[in-house]
Amino acid sequence: MSLGPRLKELREAAGMSQNELARVAGVSRNAVSQWEAGRTQPTTRRLAQIARTLKVSLDHLMSPATGQREHVVQAAVRLYSAAGYEETTAAEIAEAAEISEAELAVLFPTREALLHAVAKSYMEATFAEVRRMPPKYGSLLARLKYLLRTLASRDIAHLNLVVAIHADAWRWPTSQEREHARLLSEFHETVVAMFDEAVASRQVQPGHFRAASGLVLAAYVAALRRSVFEPGDADRLVTMVEPQLAIILSGFGYSDAYGFAEDAQDSA
Repeated sequence: MSLGPRLKELREAAGMSQNELARVAGVSRNAVSQWEAGRTQPTTRRLAQIARTLKVSLDHLMSPATGQREHVVQAAVRLYSAAGYEETTAAEIAEAAEISEAELAVLFPTREALLHAVAKSYMEATFAEVRRMPPKYGSLLARLKYLLRTLASRDIAHLNLVVAIHADAWRWPTSQEREHARLLSEFHETVVAMFDEAVASRQVQPGHFRAASGLVLAAYVAALRRSVFEPGDADRLVTMVEPQLAIILSGFGYSDAYGFAEDAQDSA
């Protein structure tokens, strides 16, 4: 973003009019308008004065740091995970990201906008783990448990953040839901591929594996919710889910009598 639009966003985030900024800088309102339109630029002395007035650094005013949004998002991930979404203030996020509250307001005008960005970043990182397919050896049950344990290890470590994301999911915009569905499809594709491979090795019979994947995810989310009230680790969560997994797999003719080394898989 060039200086003009950046100056306008910071001025508006600070609640100042062009006239008010003009008085501070000792210029006409038209001069401020010209700056914001990118037709002219203020002198270095006036830039320093404007930065002090808007409570931002001169460097950030003149040349916003590359990846500043991502820096803020990662700071928010840490704080939301540690203290919770409702308990974390904009001032704390700005301090952790080493920017001013005015700059934070420019990047994320509302709390919801920041939470949506945090949710997207967290889910992308989570499903990057999903893309790392569980090892191809072992039983289908063992591979599903491996996958859920991987997800649980991450979600439990960020449980406060995960709670906020799930609570917000009922209210977020359609665009956010589409993005979530896109990311979630990676989970389902992974699980369906595992079922397809199990058919090839005659562990299960062919069937509607996309529906099975939905049931696996529902069982996982229910167990994760219980973790909010009954703290535990990833192994405990997988233990809670295992009876549901057994019921889902039994619908496709699965049994443990196939000679696969589940214990070795679980220890992977």
